[in-house]
Amino acid sequence: MRREAVGLPISLDVEGKRALVVGGGDSALDKVERLLDARAIVTVVAREPGGGIASLAARSRITLFSRDFFPADAREADLVLACTHDAALVEKVAEAATGGAALWCEDDPARSDFAMPALVRAGRVRVAITTSGAAPALASKLRTALERDLDARFSAFVDRLAAERERLLRDEPDPAVRRAKLRALVEGFDVKLAFIWPEER
Repeated sequence: MRREAVGLPISLDVEGKRALVVGGGDSALDKVERLLDARAIVTVVAREPGGGIASLAARSRITLFSRDFFPADAREADLVLACTHDAALVEKVAEAATGGAALWCEDDPARSDFAMPALVRAGRVRVAITTSGAAPALASKLRTALERDLDARFSAFVDRLAAERERLLRDEPDPAVRRAKLRALVEGFDVKLAFIWPEER
């Protein structure tokens, strides 16, 4: 059995960093939205950008070049994401990103410098899910389940927690007391995920 790299889960600060996304399909749109959410400066190169990408460009959220990729496109980038299944294009992008940019390639973890796990956004909370390549379908299922359970009520709960934490930081000088009170506030929170093997259902 092939051993997949587990990797080191981190949250990378890319605010103000220059990110190049090559590709204009659904995968590219997902990565662009993640980068914008993290306040990166995003440029997209795509011969045929999809509607979502075009809409972001029309609203000046991203810079879009509707053409083929050129190696010079990667020259100033801090991050380069090849969101395409075109092996020849991935090879071209990877070769161009050798100047120090962190590289991610669709369907090619061995060539990538980092992983892009399944991501759940719920208000201020971001939950990244990876199975280290063992079961991508399970990662997708987990994302769907969490998106269902971490709804608007959860986002409001997190906002209340944040406000209470700010109040405690202001009014309660004892760190141990602050931690105990915050832990007590989350005692009632639970997300239940149950998986049953098909023949056991």
